[in-house]
Amino acid sequence: MKALFTQTAAMRGVFLVAVTVAAVMICGCSQETSKRNLEIGHARWVRLDDKIVPEAKPAKPPTIKAETFLATGRLLESQGNFIEAAKLYQRACKTRLDYVAAWNRLGIVCDKLGRYNQAEESFVQGIKHAPKAAFLHNNLGFSCLLAGKYAEAQKHLQQALALNGQFQRARVNLGLALAKQGELEAAFVEFKRALPTAQAHYNMGYLYRLAGEWEKAGNCYKLALQLDPELSEAKTSLALCEQGHVSGK
Repeated sequence: MKALFTQTAAMRGVFLVAVTVAAVMICGCSQETSKRNLEIGHARWVRLDDKIVPEAKPAKPPTIKAETFLATGRLLESQGNFIEAAKLYQRACKTRLDYVAAWNRLGIVCDKLGRYNQAEESFVQGIKHAPKAAFLHNNLGFSCLLAGKYAEAQKHLQQALALNGQFQRARVNLGLALAKQGELEAAFVEFKRALPTAQAHYNMGYLYRLAGEWEKAGNCYKLALQLDPELSEAKTSLALCEQGHVSGK
């Protein structure tokens, strides 16, 4: 009996050791799994007050609309800050590629800054999105005038008038483009179609004065004053013209 008891106790000891080892293995496996799960989930979850909650995503910066860039640019432009206005118009165009108003204002301020190539590119971009907008063709033509590209200016201004025959500013600009190419009679015809005759003569006087042709300029100013005695600009210009004619300057 004593031998049987001893053998039974030994077997029980072996069984307890086996159970203990198995429990340790199970526990160890569970702990390792939990640790792995925690590591896997760490990128998406955080513990807060003993509760698992989703980790907050960083807030996105507010989106600024193209219209806001344009409006702020217009304010800066009205204050004479053309460089900063141009930057905002560029951001408006980048935010909305088909924003014709922004392309137009960008072209205008670039002309004011003497950036004639950039101005021309801006008006061309606007025309791509609004090919029948006469004002864009006029502004492109005027930009070419400023850059000394008189033949190109004439082409764009004629296109503006083809789209809107009553576009008087485009017709005056066309007269200037023609005059710059030496076509003074054709220029006068365009001036008369767009302006009262007195102002048409005044414009011709201005062009002659720029060319140093004082006598012709003076005659134009006199004609302008005969038609409109109250045209103060013609009076002032006539006086300057007479001084220039006498001094030879």
